[in-house]
Amino acid sequence: MEAGRKVLVLCTLTAEAKRIDDPRYQFDTEEKDGVVVKCTINNAEVLDVPGVVYRLHPNETEKNRLDSLEVLIKDNTKRFSEVFRQLPYGIIKKNVTGIGATTLALDAENNCIVVCPTRSLAYGKYRKGITEDGTKRYLYVGSEVGDIKKVTSRNIRAYLSNKKISYKKILVVADSLPRLMEYLPQNLEKWHIMVDEIDCYQTDGVYRPALENVIDYFFKFPERNRCLVSATIRPFSDPRLADLPLIDVKYEQFIRRPIEMIRSTNIPKTVATTLERTIRQYPEDKIVVAYNTVSSMRIIIELLPDELKGKCEIWCSSQSEQQAGEYYPQENIGTRLTRQITFLTCTYFTGIDIEDRYHLISVSDTKYLYTLLSPEKLLQIAGRCRHKEGLLSERLIYDIQSKKVWEKNFDKQHNIACAKWIIEIINQINFGLENYNDVIHRNVGQAVADQMSGWKVSYGGSTPITLVRHDIEDNLAVSYLNIDAFDEFVRLRSQLYSDATAIVAALEEDCEILGHTFANDSYSKDQQAAEIAVDDEFKAIQNANIDECVKLMKERIADGSMSEDLTVRAERSVSRELKRFISRFHQLMKYAPHEYLVDTLSDKRNKDNKWYNGFYNAVLFNALEREHPFRALVENYFKPGERYSREKIYELMIAIFNASGLKIFEKPATAVSYLQSFCTLKRCKDNRTGENYYRVVDYQSQKYLGKDPVEIPQVISKFTLAGSVMKLK
Repeated sequence: MEAGRKVLVLCTLTAEAKRIDDPRYQFDTEEKDGVVVKCTINNAEVLDVPGVVYRLHPNETEKNRLDSLEVLIKDNTKRFSEVFRQLPYGIIKKNVTGIGATTLALDAENNCIVVCPTRSLAYGKYRKGITEDGTKRYLYVGSEVGDIKKVTSRNIRAYLSNKKISYKKILVVADSLPRLMEYLPQNLEKWHIMVDEIDCYQTDGVYRPALENVIDYFFKFPERNRCLVSATIRPFSDPRLADLPLIDVKYEQFIRRPIEMIRSTNIPKTVATTLERTIRQYPEDKIVVAYNTVSSMRIIIELLPDELKGKCEIWCSSQSEQQAGEYYPQENIGTRLTRQITFLTCTYFTGIDIEDRYHLISVSDTKYLYTLLSPEKLLQIAGRCRHKEGLLSERLIYDIQSKKVWEKNFDKQHNIACAKWIIEIINQINFGLENYNDVIHRNVGQAVADQMSGWKVSYGGSTPITLVRHDIEDNLAVSYLNIDAFDEFVRLRSQLYSDATAIVAALEEDCEILGHTFANDSYSKDQQAAEIAVDDEFKAIQNANIDECVKLMKERIADGSMSEDLTVRAERSVSRELKRFISRFHQLMKYAPHEYLVDTLSDKRNKDNKWYNGFYNAVLFNALEREHPFRALVENYFKPGERYSREKIYELMIAIFNASGLKIFEKPATAVSYLQSFCTLKRCKDNRTGENYYRVVDYQSQKYLGKDPVEIPQVISKFTLAGSVMKLK
């Protein structure tokens, strides 16, 4: 920033800015007759100079550092394209949804990649770029959706080389960004990147590791050509993101969202009752229910009168089409509600624009942790309504956890420090393997490194996550988005929905609470019948899908085309239930006969994770080399024909776990459970003392592997740590 220019810039802001010179922010102005006539903020020219007010927020502890630049738009009807010529670089936080940030990125005079977290968001924006004569202004890159069956390499190259398109605009699903990057030039100076709905990466990273890679690619673009955008951004753990300039765009006159809150003891019934009451009061109005569980949607529909059932539609991912049944849309989802009552899953919580006015009912159900909604997510859902007059009404139906489920706190900084320690230790191991290989055995060192990099943590029933990951350069890095997602999970479960006042207080910050009622709806025989009917239907669908999958897998096994890559690709495109079946096969396919696995997993398809972990350990134990230390310890401590009390089994298993560097467990029952995966145990009773004891029969678990011997090749090297491959945590 030039000295003369800096004086002009700072005098147009606030007096306190005179002492701040943060190089991450660009303030350029031009004056005429003492009046600012042109202003540029972070590479974005301001089009409405008199219509914008600026506020600087200095950091309280660090000199010459801003926490954010606040941009206040005086006119609440203005959209981004009326304020900026292009998007500023850095993080753009907007206090309202639907003000056209993505539209500006797609209309600005530059080549731009817009990265979307979901297919529905990317596809919806792509369709808006199709002109009346059928010209496609944008390129969509992602998996099959709508009328797009496959995006080929030829499609991508043709679009990039089309000289008739002055400014290339590409809408890419986050998972497909690595593929797109292969076709872009190494020098990215002529390309801009916008990562849309960045908050989704903070909450969904734990389920989609590919989202972490998006951030790696983001930093490959020039600093002035990249931005992250959302209306609901939370603080980032990743220091690279935390260090980006923050442009906080707000309307000067902030309007608090009016919302009614209903606390329920029976959510399906309360939602059904609310739907009936709303339609009686407003018979012509439309209603949207945001509830991230198709099974509960189906139960709610069953509780409605027959005349309303035919007015329902379920907008969900294609993977849940069968579960939605007759309520799945028959045509591509557009910007209009085609039925009076529309249910939305999380697939449509972001990105989609609905041009109708409607009553919104959002649902948080502690029975299903993945349905819990933060105040930020509620704002996002409300923002789907793009009608100029906004929603007709908004309600939140929720419940509070009936018992305390949270025993330990989640310390974000502690987990980040742990991740850094893991990386440091692994790097030291790798250094030793490269420089002291005459002393250190490579297989042992690599086994330790592999086990450490796979360490997972879990809190309060969450999906276990790894604290470290491999970045796009294959270097170990802290999995910051995983940690952010965990932090959000903890906030939802242990704070907002475990205290009756917490969610109310959180919403009061930005919303006007119109009313707060308590619905104690009774559980009826009709509801019980509806739940049984829906459950039976879903089980039948699941069984039919698994049966078909088993048939296809056996065909692949027979012709020799079964591969790990095939199962990975299949996992990405199937329902949650079928994904579990394929995932279990994928985890074990290196160790056991494929046909045996398919048959066993098919027969045990309804078994829970406790059974599967036991089966997994039984297979892996038999796959250990005969000389493997863990196997040798088990066979040395537990002899066929000898008898062991539960306490003795616990004592010996603790010794084995200690010697193997495994985490120690507290309960004797856990020791018996583990041993049943490694051996066939026969439970007996001492006639003299009346006490129970166990006798080891053999070292192939009949409980999990069956009575007929299974030929499992011993493919796990004696240098591989048991804890790095078996489920012993």
